[in-house]
Amino acid sequence: MCQTHFLTVLFILVGLLRPEAQQRTMWSLQQLDPYISNVAYGGFDRSLSVNFHLRNQWNDIEGGVQNQMVNAHLPLYILSGGAGLQLGRDVSGPLTVFSGRLSYNYVLSGGFGLLSIGGGIGVRQISLAGDQLVTPNGVYDGTLIDHKDDDLPVKDATGVIPQFDLGIWYQWNQLQIGLGGNNLFSPQARLSSDQFIFQSHRSIFLQGRYDYRYNDLIEISPHVNLITDLSQVQTQIGFQVSYNDNIFGGAAFRGYSQNSRDAVIFLAGIRISKHFALFYAYDYVLSRLKSVTENNTHEFTLNYNLNELIRTGLPPKVIYNPRF
Repeated sequence: MCQTHFLTVLFILVGLLRPEAQQRTMWSLQQLDPYISNVAYGGFDRSLSVNFHLRNQWNDIEGGVQNQMVNAHLPLYILSGGAGLQLGRDVSGPLTVFSGRLSYNYVLSGGFGLLSIGGGIGVRQISLAGDQLVTPNGVYDGTLIDHKDDDLPVKDATGVIPQFDLGIWYQWNQLQIGLGGNNLFSPQARLSSDQFIFQSHRSIFLQGRYDYRYNDLIEISPHVNLITDLSQVQTQIGFQVSYNDNIFGGAAFRGYSQNSRDAVIFLAGIRISKHFALFYAYDYVLSRLKSVTENNTHEFTLNYNLNELIRTGLPPKVIYNPRF
């Protein structure tokens, strides 16, 4: 990687991602899979649900951000709740984070709707490629690497930290609201080089969605997402339109002020079969990054749903009939 490109990416990550409360990925399609950030959503897709997520952010910048994630969750009616598993890989220049999480959520049902409370536990492995770092005063001559900074490693450095998540999810008819917290204890990882300390930031997510049935074929679903580390805040407001539950489209806006505006998001999707649906999102950059990127941020989500009630318990999904 050339030094100019990497320094550009490094300054962008430090200077721009931090105000967006981002160690976490800003998934543009998170409203389709709330389980990403809220463990209390486990099982609310009414059957076994598996999601594959891929995001390439600022793809035309060398060392840009890449995110891959897969999760699976299902209802456990015998335990009055749901359970899930999530695995992820996030790459930001020389920094790579592998994560894994298991979760369980307990669901209360009644005339008030459905209320779920969940917890998750997992680990995160932090890896820093020291030989990819570049400092203004460093010496880099062939195999010689000297950052002129005792706090930066010159070789690969790794560390492992625990992850603790909590979440609350509420659903009443077409309304869904969730509050989730990730990395709640904000642990530190001293990497194996013993020269670098990685500080894990907690993230709090507030999500809301309402599914409005316009007619027998068209459903409109506005959503609001908010993420904060209790210091900075970022928001996303948008909507999705589905036609016959087979074709999807929509748009969203990330940001709420001159300093926080990040992107306009366009999304599209199609149901491939009874079990599979594919979604795509494109971010049109509005922040200062637009001076160094040509809007090459793409995101894909592939959802598999078994679409069979494993056992009776939670009420089935509402099927609208024009006569009733």
